[in-house]
Amino acid sequence: GATGPQGAQGLLDSPVFSMSETTLAYEPQHVEMAIGGDGMPVIVASLTIEPEERSEIILIHCSNLECATGTDTVIAIGTVGVPVIAIGADGFPLIAYLDGSGETMVRCGNATCSQRTASAVDTSPTEYVEKMVIGPEGYPVVTTTSPDNTGVTFRTCLDETCAAVGPRQTLSTWATEHALAIGADGLPLIALRRQNHTGGVDGVVAVHCDDAGCTSTTITAIDTSSSAGEGIALRIGADGYGLIAYRDTQDPVELKASHCTNLTCSTSQSRLLASGLPSNYFRPAIVIGPDGLPLVLGGGSNVALMGIHCTTVDCAGTSTVMIDGDADSADMLAAQTGVDGMPIIAHRDVTGSLVLSLTHCSSAFCVPYQRAS
Repeated sequence: GATGPQGAQGLLDSPVFSMSETTLAYEPQHVEMAIGGDGMPVIVASLTIEPEERSEIILIHCSNLECATGTDTVIAIGTVGVPVIAIGADGFPLIAYLDGSGETMVRCGNATCSQRTASAVDTSPTEYVEKMVIGPEGYPVVTTTSPDNTGVTFRTCLDETCAAVGPRQTLSTWATEHALAIGADGLPLIALRRQNHTGGVDGVVAVHCDDAGCTSTTITAIDTSSSAGEGIALRIGADGYGLIAYRDTQDPVELKASHCTNLTCSTSQSRLLASGLPSNYFRPAIVIGPDGLPLVLGGGSNVALMGIHCTTVDCAGTSTVMIDGDADSADMLAAQTGVDGMPIIAHRDVTGSLVLSLTHCSSAFCVPYQRAS
């Protein structure tokens, strides 16, 4: 008989979104990432160089979103602590780290940091540089922790290189892990795990700075569980409010998220994202995808890289995806949203050897193959 009409296009013929992964470096001990003024990923990492057994800080400037090609620049060699990175008002990286002589700030003069100026910020190396973001004035905002985990301090730089800094403000005594962001109101928001002076844990709290110098704060308890907050991440969502993700080390280990319902985070909604996680599940990371919704990333030693995609800004609904199914694939994470709106993830992969890998997602869910709707 006659040939019938052509049928509708089937799912197997629908377009797919792929995912790329690139190996960037070997023996990473700490990883941070930002998106440069040129729209390209910029990764700063501390490496262990063998057999010399020395530390090295390198900056990797990617030439494309997948980081298939890029430029490596050695920033510091010797006894150096973990680095942090932010992109200055000029679009070039700023890197801060602690070395034997104190806190050093490196201001890059170009995208690859082949031109740079290093200056001493604090010659009393008593605190570790932990977090750095750029405030609305275009100057760095820095938080530090003491070596004995007795507190988190805050300060604002009064110029681009931190040659002048504002007074140190103690955000919390006996605080350990924390995360820092600039809220939609232009003021700092900090999520931290707080302990009291006797060593007891107060749990996860949100600290909203009431002014740019954080001389006054609004502190709100988010989770009073004594086991909550050992790993903590913070991101400002598409609604302008903070989203905090953290690990609760109770048995079973849980991954939780708390969505702030106002700018100060004086009220919030808490969600359980995952339960029954391995005890070595590491600090999560959060990115906002092209759909404007959070993607909470996690992994660990002997734990594969996975993502929890929230279907609402407050993570009331979620779906879990496996991004890299290899065990040992993600025992440290740094993630940002690329200029294409897609998540970009840097992580240490210890499958076989210690390597620094970058994954560029091509969908909001960050799965290797996703059918277009």
